[in-house]
Amino acid sequence: MLPEPTARLRFREMSDDDLDRMSALLGDPEVMRFYPAPKTRAQAQSWIDWNVRNYAEHGFGLWVVETHDGEFVGDCGLTWQTVGGERHVEVGYHVRAELQGRGLATELRRRAGTRRAQEGSSIWSRSSTRGTCRRSASHRSSG
Repeated sequence: MLPEPTARLRFREMSDDDLDRMSALLGDPEVMRFYPAPKTRAQAQSWIDWNVRNYAEHGFGLWVVETHDGEFVGDCGLTWQTVGGERHVEVGYHVRAELQGRGLATELRRRAGTRRAQEGSSIWSRSSTRGTCRRSASHRSSG
C-alpha cells in the first residue's frame, strides 16, 4: 500500500521504466555520499528489482517520489534492515541533490512511516547526516 500524498509530493511503485531516473539519482556522488560508492546503472536496475520484490513480499519498499506535476524527486519508503543483530523496518530515502534543503526528506520520512504507526509498529530512522540509527515511533519519525 502506498503512502498518502503530501501537499507537495506523491508516491508510486518503481518499475523498469524508472531506470534512467534511478540510475542518475543513485549514481550521483552527492546523493550517495553516505554510501561506500555511487551505484552503477546495473546496480540501479538491481535496486529497482529489489524494491519490486519487497512490494510483493512485504507490501512495502522504497517508492518513487514525484511532485504532483510529475517531476522526479527521488525515492523513499520502508525496508527491512538488520541493526545490532536485530531486524527492524527502516525509513530510507534519496532526494535529488538540487532539491535538497527544501524540507522534502522530512516530509517524505514522516509520510512513509505513517502506515507503520497506524499498525502500532515502530521503525528505525537512519540519519544520514550523522550516520547513526535510533528507534523512533513511526508517527514521530523525525530527526
